Amino acid sequence: MAIKTAEQDILSRLSAKSFVRAMSYRDFGISILLAIILLTLFMSLDYVSRQGIAGDLTPVKWTLFFMILPVNHILYKVVHKRSNDFVGRNIHDYIFLISFATLFKIQVLIFGYGITFGTGGIGSLIFLVILLAIAIMIFELAVSLFKRLLWLFKWRIL
Repeated sequence: MAIKTAEQDILSRLSAKSFVRAMSYRDFGISILLAIILLTLFMSLDYVSRQGIAGDLTPVKWTLFFMILPVNHILYKVVHKRSNDFVGRNIHDYIFLISFATLFKIQVLIFGYGITFGTGGIGSLIFLVILLAIAIMIFELAVSLFKRLLWLFKWRIL
């Protein structure tokens, strides 16, 4: 039985083929650069918090983290001259997340803060990875819906 064209269109949008075909070192470079910028901002906020200038800045860190993700996609559009689809945005976000986690752990090892993610060891790491993967998927779903809404109004921003 043949699949209808509308269903084929939906399935083709959920394929990573077009993203992988256009993937280059620039995608990794952008993600690593943004991870370095975010890590630098986190270190600055930690310094401000330790000096007693501000209290707990954890909500600010989470806000910055989720603000960097759209910047990642905007830079993708600038570099590739086309917008990324849902699957490509998710893969790009995971590249950014892996880059950020790796650089964070390197920074922790260099400054000697420790080598584990917490007292739970590998269990807390698995939980954190699953939690962030789900958060990224929900975030990208919201971005997709927002893009669709803008497309209905003929506003093409992202």
